[in-house]
Amino acid sequence: MMSAKMSFVAHKSTDGNIHVQNYVGAVSGEHHVHSQRGFENWKRTIHLKDLTMEEDHECFCGLKPGDVREYDGWVWKNEMFQ
Repeated sequence: MMSAKMSFVAHKSTDGNIHVQNYVGAVSGEHHVHSQRGFENWKRTIHLKDLTMEEDHECFCGLKPGDVREYDGWVWKNEMFQ
């Protein structure tokens, strides 16, 4: 039986927001944006096994803290990320 591993890549942008992209295997999933406080809250609520953090990265996704873009393009708000 094959199981897919979820991993996360976090980019701290120059404006201080943190953009997180998750992957299941090689397939990208959600992209969500956090304030610093929202990022710390999120990290406490999940069991991170694989998180890569990069600094000074610009993301042109157009999302704001609290926004989540699903793999299919649907955008919704998660207040915990703000």
